[in-house]
Amino acid sequence: MRRAGGSVATTLSDGQASYVVERLRAERRISDAEIQRYIADLGREISDLEVRLARLRALAGGPETHSEVEGGSRPAPRAKRRKRTRSVSTNASAARPTAPASVTGGEIAPKKRRKRRFTVTPKVLASRELQGRYLPLLNKFTGSRRAGFAKIAKERGRKAAISAMESTLR
Repeated sequence: MRRAGGSVATTLSDGQASYVVERLRAERRISDAEIQRYIADLGREISDLEVRLARLRALAGGPETHSEVEGGSRPAPRAKRRKRTRSVSTNASAARPTAPASVTGGEIAPKKRRKRRFTVTPKVLASRELQGRYLPLLNKFTGSRRAGFAKIAKERGRKAAISAMESTLR
């Protein structure tokens, strides 16, 4: 199929499109900002097409949908969520970092890593609060005095070091 200007339109698989985008990024022929702009344009183009389709349906006098009867536009369908499972892989390729972008369904989307959530126990919270008091006080001292307070914290605990530093500062 020939396009205007003499170029041939090609269809790429998802893997091929991903490869092309990564090569363009590596050769600095396309920037991350441009990729993000194209992604933003994709959403806008979809909404423009939905508006145009609604107008055409209204002009054709076709069957009205429920949302058109209420006067609103049809919202985009929500993606179904799949249950995430953890898989433990022993091969070396699993240890490699993932690529910054993937091509899925003709759309470029950055891969997001799931943040690990930690449960903060009361003991951990108390330790962090104590550390939050200890470090700023320790930073007020230099040299051997600082080392002395660090030694107190190691031997008798941070509470003792905090009280020693506060009494020294008074």
